[in-house]
Amino acid sequence: MNKLKSLFVIVGFIFSLFIFVSQVKASDSPLPVVIIHQIRGYETCCLPGDLQMISQINENENLKELPLAWAVRYDALNNEELVNTLKILPKQQQLGILLEITPQLASASGITYKGKTDGSDWYNGRNVFLIGYTPEARKKLIDTVFQKFHQIFGFYPTLTVGWMTDAGSLEYLKSTYGVRVHEITKEQYETDSYTLYGGIFNLPYYASKTHPLIPAKDTSDSSQILILRQTVSDIIKNYGSSKSFYTSQPNDYLSLNTNDGFSYFSNIIDTANSQENNSKFAVLGLENSQEWGNYKQEYLKQLTYLWELQKNEKIKIYSPDTYYLEYSGKYQINPVRILKSPDFPQSGVLWFFGKSYRARIEIISHKPVLTDFRIFTNQEDPYLNQEAIYSRAYWVLPYLIDSSQEFYDNDQKNDLFAGGFVRSDAGVTRFGIDLLQSPIKSVNFDKDTLTLEGESQSLKLMPEMIQIENQPLGPVLNWPINLSSKDILEMNTDQYFSFPRHLRFFMAPQKQSGKIDLGWENKSLKKIITATFLQNNNTWQIIPNVSLTQSEIDSMNAIWQPDKTDLPFDRSGSTFFWHNTQSLAGKSPVRLFIDPRNKLGRIVAIKNLNITVLGSSGININGNEEANILMEPLLIDFTASISATAKVLINVDGNLIEPNTQIKFVTNCPKDIFNCLRNKENLKDYLQIIYREKLQQIKTYLNNLISFAENYVKLKMWDILPKINIQNFLKFG
Repeated sequence: MNKLKSLFVIVGFIFSLFIFVSQVKASDSPLPVVIIHQIRGYETCCLPGDLQMISQINENENLKELPLAWAVRYDALNNEELVNTLKILPKQQQLGILLEITPQLASASGITYKGKTDGSDWYNGRNVFLIGYTPEARKKLIDTVFQKFHQIFGFYPTLTVGWMTDAGSLEYLKSTYGVRVHEITKEQYETDSYTLYGGIFNLPYYASKTHPLIPAKDTSDSSQILILRQTVSDIIKNYGSSKSFYTSQPNDYLSLNTNDGFSYFSNIIDTANSQENNSKFAVLGLENSQEWGNYKQEYLKQLTYLWELQKNEKIKIYSPDTYYLEYSGKYQINPVRILKSPDFPQSGVLWFFGKSYRARIEIISHKPVLTDFRIFTNQEDPYLNQEAIYSRAYWVLPYLIDSSQEFYDNDQKNDLFAGGFVRSDAGVTRFGIDLLQSPIKSVNFDKDTLTLEGESQSLKLMPEMIQIENQPLGPVLNWPINLSSKDILEMNTDQYFSFPRHLRFFMAPQKQSGKIDLGWENKSLKKIITATFLQNNNTWQIIPNVSLTQSEIDSMNAIWQPDKTDLPFDRSGSTFFWHNTQSLAGKSPVRLFIDPRNKLGRIVAIKNLNITVLGSSGININGNEEANILMEPLLIDFTASISATAKVLINVDGNLIEPNTQIKFVTNCPKDIFNCLRNKENLKDYLQIIYREKLQQIKTYLNNLISFAENYVKLKMWDILPKINIQNFLKFG
């Protein structure tokens, strides 16, 4: 019997050792990396590309071994030299299509191009992406570029790229042309003219059939297109950054002008490689536009670094096609995954991507705080059947908390992001929910559940909910509410709070059932529940409301879909600023700056802008032609070729804004010296304008000088000061 016991002990030990070794080996598995480049042609309207990028990368004998991918725009396919280069690429490299709409593609498809012919607004989502065109037009545009590709290469690509591509177009790409992988852009809020906020990032996922930013819950809900997000985002700093700085792309991180340089990139790769086995992934790449000329050496350094990591088996680089086969072989549905910063749980953040929600857990004052909580619903892509109308387009998933927008600015006037609408840097105090009252002592991720153990409490993030155990107070809503769930239940009446730029936040307790519904009140004063706190003795659950209806989601357009809001223009919150009311005739304009806002302080399009000039017929108005499609500040320029004086009446959506403003165009004396000599009033006006212009030049000069000095003191870069052409930097005179 003793011998049998000993045998069991030995077998158990060997089995445990095998499991341990297997886990160690799994955690050391190489980081999967996919490298996708976006290749634009020479079409001058729309950020033309440098076609030397492909050949210059492949000149390197090591780099040409990598399974790189190239997504090519329609105008690039019309370039014979580039096409010849693409035809002789190494066989392991993959070709795809960059779905950007240009005048060439629109014309070839028989579609009217939405943008201006001079290209000044080519980057607006309604112009450059399929979402700006009707569903019928989208299919024609797709067909044209795919047929062109097939005509050249003899096959249809399985890779497409389009920073914001609607769910209907993705389905058409999949069913008609067999597209497997599609790349959209990273998490960003109004960084460009398009916002993608609230989904899975840094990781691949099968998209829902109805919304590209929402991960599919099961195979019946899945589009079966694998979505990749452009570049690797900094999991701490990119959240709440209004600038495109915190990513793996050299044009982003080198724009910070810090001393980090290449080490910032290597740290991002190290962080990606340190994740749990099923959360290891990285998408890299670069556009061939001006970034190539400016950041060529840095990017070649990145590729060389990746080649060395692969040689040492630290990473494994896949083409998009081979990675799709690898991923689909492992997962038929999206797995639960996490991302965490290297120093978590002592500090930093952890992201949890469940079946029904995503959560951001941040360590603040040594304790875990929920600072972002999004709900993965069955909502419909807002551009599925409707074209984007305005210059800005949005995918924002419903949330209970978005602390990058719900914050108090601590008066950090010199902070890089001061004044931004989306912030999560050290210069703010942010709203969140305290989950535990003590520091985290251990972190365990097993079978789709993440367990964070505190001193006497534990926190479990499960696929469908968050559970807090041994916590009598329940979740604590911190600044500016400062109430525990227990406190709210005791009140037993609905509680409301207003955040800037938001509709009212509510907490609706039901003491008898131990339940608190939370969410947002819509314009019609209906409570839209986004999550529920549920108490069972000292255990609390945070349950996302995945049953949100489309009408409920649409009723919250003011914050979740700003380009479709029905909140009107609000005069009191908008800005109308005359840069000047006098100018030189035939030389420079009189300029009016307009920043239209609704009552929440959010940018809104002007539906009807009427400008009337009284007293002169020789004054022209520029900039008001497309005011009704611009969701952004606009400049109105008044010009005249000869001296003129007039009054301006401005009416915005029925609001009389400027009933009595007088503008004046003064004779340009050097061009009409005799008129000025005959009329001293003309000469006086001319001299006053020249004086103001020179004074403004001096102010600009001094501000540049102060900024220049502060930056170099801050960065301690006096050693490179002699290399700087200060005269060019200051741009004075």
